[in-house]
Amino acid sequence: MAQSGMLGSGVKVGYSAASPVSWVGIGQILEADIPGLEPDEVETTVHGTSNFRRYAPGLIDVTELRLVLLADLDEGTAADQDALFDYQAARTTIWWRVEIPVDRTRSKCTALEFQGWVKNWMPRAPLDDRQELEVTVRFDGTSFTKYEAGATAIT
Repeated sequence: MAQSGMLGSGVKVGYSAASPVSWVGIGQILEADIPGLEPDEVETTVHGTSNFRRYAPGLIDVTELRLVLLADLDEGTAADQDALFDYQAARTTIWWRVEIPVDRTRSKCTALEFQGWVKNWMPRAPLDDRQELEVTVRFDGTSFTKYEAGATAIT
């Protein structure tokens, strides 16, 4: 049985254009698909006495970071969302940090850091529901770092 399970709320995402020291927090996150590592499968079977295929891990893909935000398309009140559009238009690779709470008080989190670019910035405005903004980030770096649980670094 699971011990101290967590609800999905409390995930924080931030970006940094210049240095991964200070982070701009992205507000109003409704949903987050957190990136992870997914290696290719390389078949290494050698025909012989065994009837089983064998596989080794190949190159590692970092899955996409996908966010659904409560849209605020007014750049005066949601500069963070507006900046993501500008980064996409400029095709800029920036630093990203995802913080996942590890306790119910959300006082500690495990953080993931990597570089990536905004793949899409897509407003959704259904007629009878809230306006949303979907943002997808694609990995573009040489490292994907997971830190031990600690205090948040995203403002």
